[in-house]
Amino acid sequence: MSSNLLIGTKVRPINQADAEKMAAGSMRGIRKLGYGFPVRKVREDCRKKEVTLPSYVAREMNVTAGNHVVWCQTDIAGMLTIAEVLAVFELGVDGLRILGRQIAYCKVRKSSGSHEISIPKDAQAELGEPTGESIIFGLTHYPGVVTVTVIKRPCANKGESNGAR
Repeated sequence: MSSNLLIGTKVRPINQADAEKMAAGSMRGIRKLGYGFPVRKVREDCRKKEVTLPSYVAREMNVTAGNHVVWCQTDIAGMLTIAEVLAVFELGVDGLRILGRQIAYCKVRKSSGSHEISIPKDAQAELGEPTGESIIFGLTHYPGVVTVTVIKRPCANKGESNGAR
């Protein structure tokens, strides 16, 4: 059985070319889980950066239009977690909070059958400049908590920096 299969969901396996473009710390966490994740393109709409939530990510987070989502830091540079606001108060088995320091909040919007969220400026600073880049969503061991990281495109010129950490 392939490790790229998830029951009941259609996801794209991680492409090796995309994997080489990600931040090294982000890839360590993704490789540990061992299966592919959905990727969505970040778009700019009226000076706001927006991304569409994949359907199974929205189901995993249990969000509907009008709910608020919190963006939180992780120990891995270039990777954030997102969850519904009520998940901020959930505790792990050891009695500690599941989510890290909260960076920003945003509201979930419904658009033509899919859920969209905007990427707040504080989250953009943590992720790097995400406009036109792809965001990869990953599941965690905690229900309702999803990781987010940006896949950086290669630079046009050899000496140019693409903002990857």
